[in-house]
Amino acid sequence: SEDDNKNPIVDIATFRSEKNFEKYGKPSDVTFVDKIEDDLSRRDFTINAMADNPQKKFVDPYGGKKDVTKKIIRAIGNPDDRFAEDPIRIMRG
Repeated sequence: SEDDNKNPIVDIATFRSEKNFEKYGKPSDVTFVDKIEDDLSRRDFTINAMADNPQKKFVDPYGGKKDVTKKIIRAIGNPDDRFAEDPIRIMRG
């Protein structure tokens, strides 16, 4: 996506994994990880679990690009478990 001046919007963050969710979806256990796939596995939906690595390749371990094309919103893993971690996730879908 782009901002109002047509500049690309880029999100840069450190890879991490999250466990033991408390109230309002806040994880009590955050660990920084080395693999992008580990970071993407914590995402809510397949369409939010894609990444571009200019030095290597497009990373899409859950088929998010295909889901975008088919206009499908699909949870990663068991939807009941994913939404129990953070009930607000269902509203983002």
